[in-house]
Amino acid sequence: MKNVSGFVTALLLTASLFAGCATPEGTGTAWEQPAAEDGLNEIPEEIPEEPAGETRMEVDMKRRGEVKEPVPAEKKPEPEESPRTPVLTDENGAEYSADTLIVMLDPETDETAARTLAQRHGLEILYLYKSFSSMAVKTPGLLTAEEMDTLAAALEAEDIVTAVNRDYITRLDDPVTIPEVMG
Repeated sequence: MKNVSGFVTALLLTASLFAGCATPEGTGTAWEQPAAEDGLNEIPEEIPEEPAGETRMEVDMKRRGEVKEPVPAEKKPEPEESPRTPVLTDENGAEYSADTLIVMLDPETDETAARTLAQRHGLEILYLYKSFSSMAVKTPGLLTAEEMDTLAAALEAEDIVTAVNRDYITRLDDPVTIPEVMG
């Protein structure tokens, strides 16, 4: 009978170990294991209060040195002039892009000549409309109305350019007007 009771005791102890209820020594519970060398399992005598706006996890991570305090961002100097807007308004109140123009080309112009023209003026070709002999070009940055007019005049002075138009903005909720021709 002693052998059976010793076997049952060993079996219960083994089952307890697998269930996490006992330590290998057979005393206490699994969560009462000795503290690790790194001090992470230590239970403080007093639990510090959480600073306002921080979670308990953030406080613990800071205590262990896993999180460094954020470095405040440097203040950027104020720009001297007002920021440029991507939309300009013409004399009639219609809005147009501050960095895009539509350039109409001579129908005999090939793609290479169009790309050379754009490069010469520091422009990027957004679309090349072969069927309409035109292209949409983008400036490297936003321009003022005066700068857009100067660029348009420089493009119109080119031999292969027949016209330069502003890239007007049309919205779905804009009112529809009937042209006078249809009157």
